[in-house]
Amino acid sequence: ATASPSGAEAPPPKKRGRRRGPAPRTNSHLSRPRVLRLESIAFPWTLMMPRSTWEGRFEELRRFREERGRWPTTKEGTIGGWLKGQRRLFAKNDAEFMRDKYPKFQEIGVSLRHNNYTCMSWEDRFQQLVEFGRVNRHFNVPNPLREGGNSQYLKDLTPELAEANRFYKFVAKLHIDYRAFRRGDGVAMPIHNMLTAERILQLREIGFEFGRKAEKSVPEMDWSARVQQLEAFRSEMGHLRVDPNYAMYSNLGGWAVEVSERHRAWREGG
Repeated sequence: ATASPSGAEAPPPKKRGRRRGPAPRTNSHLSRPRVLRLESIAFPWTLMMPRSTWEGRFEELRRFREERGRWPTTKEGTIGGWLKGQRRLFAKNDAEFMRDKYPKFQEIGVSLRHNNYTCMSWEDRFQQLVEFGRVNRHFNVPNPLREGGNSQYLKDLTPELAEANRFYKFVAKLHIDYRAFRRGDGVAMPIHNMLTAERILQLREIGFEFGRKAEKSVPEMDWSARVQQLEAFRSEMGHLRVDPNYAMYSNLGGWAVEVSERHRAWREGG
């Protein structure tokens, strides 16, 4: 111990220890060897996808078709969500889209028709939600395909049940998009997110409460297995910018987000 200017004995310096708390998840916990292993395969610690032009996305879509012989689904990250957004514009019969973009899809054989129904605008869906709340005194829209153990395939649904299912999915997406908006993904991928600050305020004004449901769980897996999945992803996609919404490979997108967040904390000494 050393003496202070006042003559009193100074307290010993505090020892810096590890932060107390629950044991870290083994499949996203970082150590120096794990960081070096990920850096050896050029894993990008910042997963924010770079902005791409419409032409760039279209070319990515064309290559996807050439390489796999099919069109992407919405579970396959940004390109799947982008194609869904284009189908939405087609369903709305957007004048600019139909004039400038639709002919390009025709050239490469993309079918943009979706169950032969007209996509409802935000305003129409919002009014539908307002009416649901007025009648039911809440906004917990039930899943119509679970009522009574209904197991019909979507293509076999009656028009009424199909519309009820679309309304249910619209409300479910409000919660998903809100969480993405708060993370900032809505800024990076505007096509995916139908929410804006103004729409969030509009929903809150009618008493709509956004759920706090956790993101899709990331299953526990051996670390080496995750690295192998990353290498398989790179072999398939040609890069390691795993979209946070990429659910394949046991929610590889969610795992990549966890690892990136832990890396930031690791560098800051957390």
